[in-house]
Amino acid sequence: GALWRLVFLLGESTEGPADLFVDLEYGPRQAAFRARLATGGLTLATVTTPEGLSEVLFQALRDLPSTDTERAGLEQLWNIPPRNSNFTGRARELDQIRASLSARNVMTVQALRGMGGVGKTHTAIEYAHRYASNYQLAWWIAAEQPSLIAEQLAVLGAPLGLPAAPDTTAAVRAVCGELRKRQGWLLIFDNAERAEDLRPVLPGGTGHVLVTTRRSGFRVLGPVFDLDVLDRA
Repeated sequence: GALWRLVFLLGESTEGPADLFVDLEYGPRQAAFRARLATGGLTLATVTTPEGLSEVLFQALRDLPSTDTERAGLEQLWNIPPRNSNFTGRARELDQIRASLSARNVMTVQALRGMGGVGKTHTAIEYAHRYASNYQLAWWIAAEQPSLIAEQLAVLGAPLGLPAAPDTTAAVRAVCGELRKRQGWLLIFDNAERAEDLRPVLPGGTGHVLVTTRRSGFRVLGPVFDLDVLDRA
């Protein structure tokens, strides 16, 4: 099989002294290697931030499977909405969400609460994309209609390779059982109304659950972070 290699190079625009980038003994070999990379038909990506590196690396890993079937299966385990290219700010909030979710080795539920229009949904989407390399599975569930929550989670059964279930309740039970066997998964329940609506579909195990809501009462599931409006700057 193929032997995949991941190579990191400092770009020519990187600031600093020249001797930081060019080895005194092997400088010509370095230059020749860079030239081969640029003309060898390889996959190249330029990043300028750790977050950008995380996203590009995750995308590269998603593209690694050698067959269309394997690639399709991997992509089906990710249904997060597209990233907002105009997203700005919230770095502190995203760091706090990440720290909270990673604090324990058991399933952690973190609620993101705020008034309508403050940016809860886009912050949750940004979190998923920014930390994509930490998750093998990320699943988005629109939770404003409680009666549809279980159905949306049950859909995950097929890409997980689970046999067809006789009804939604059995399908959710099977999905939760499979997630308890896995690590590195993220469930996002967007615009949830009540904590009680989520209890039946929380898998347990060692994954992460992020909830956005305008309501109170979610501390019974885990910590709640209040998202305020952005300052003018």
